[in-house]
Amino acid sequence: MTIGTLGVLIKSQRLGLITSAPALIAQLREQGYWFSDSLVEEAIAAAGGSR
Repeated sequence: MTIGTLGVLIKSQRLGLITSAPALIAQLREQGYWFSDSLVEEAIAAAGGSR
């Protein structure tokens, strides 16, 4: 099984290691990491949050 950056963030949030995967995803995008909008929307939904 392969897990990417967004998957690691979601899992970390579920385990209580970070408080907000969507906030970190936004920070990564601001730093120049590229994730498609649809992938980010799926990740945010999986994290149980909203943009």
